[in-house]
Amino acid sequence: MVRIRLTTDFAERIGGISSVELDAATVEYALRALTCLHPALGPLIWRKEGTINPVLVVFVNDEHVGPDALGRRLEPGATIDIIPAVAGG
Repeated sequence: MVRIRLTTDFAERIGGISSVELDAATVEYALRALTCLHPALGPLIWRKEGTINPVLVVFVNDEHVGPDALGRRLEPGATIDIIPAVAGG
């Protein structure tokens, strides 16, 4: 099992759930499984063409994972954090 931790913005869209545990072999599979379980998160995580939303930052076990590393294999017990990027000026 892997654990996906969600920020408040994401959790509010699915009834306040702040983390989800599921079986997944890769980062992409975990994110796709998450959006199957909670379709309201789909438009936040995925673009219409099926690529990850570029405004998200994904971490696996506190290590940044770029969009080109979604195929990264996950070990049991891994933790994924999905964080919307913050812009400022």
